[in-house]
Amino acid sequence: MRYVLGFAFNMRGYVALIKKSKPDWQAGRWNGIGGKVEPTDASDAAAMAREFEEETGVWIEPAQWRRVGTMANPQEGWAVEVFTAVDPHVSDVDTMEEEEVKLWHPDAFMYYSNRSRVMNNVPALIQLCQIEPERHGVPKFALVYQ
Repeated sequence: MRYVLGFAFNMRGYVALIKKSKPDWQAGRWNGIGGKVEPTDASDAAAMAREFEEETGVWIEPAQWRRVGTMANPQEGWAVEVFTAVDPHVSDVDTMEEEEVKLWHPDAFMYYSNRSRVMNNVPALIQLCQIEPERHGVPKFALVYQ
């Protein structure tokens, strides 16, 4: 099973996150925005653009999404491609389905009183997405769970 996970930032550096209602192990926790790659998606970036629009009402062109890494568990048969984008329209995100969407300041998790309500890897993934590729090279990571 292939998935995409995106962290989109507005021009002030705020990131759009979603409060998950499913699956059960994510329920009630804030995460990046994403979902399953469908057979009709032309690419993983196209899947990311589609999922972001479905969840937030904001379209970001597939070419604007930059892949920063992969999380995978080959034994369980899943992989998540992690993307980032910066776009002024991120400021317009809205809740489109049953899961709440809102903008967060990336430093908020240092002071967030209930860190159990944020997916454990989100603060680190946000930091990886903020690395400027023009100055530091294109960051890429691979996390393989076993």
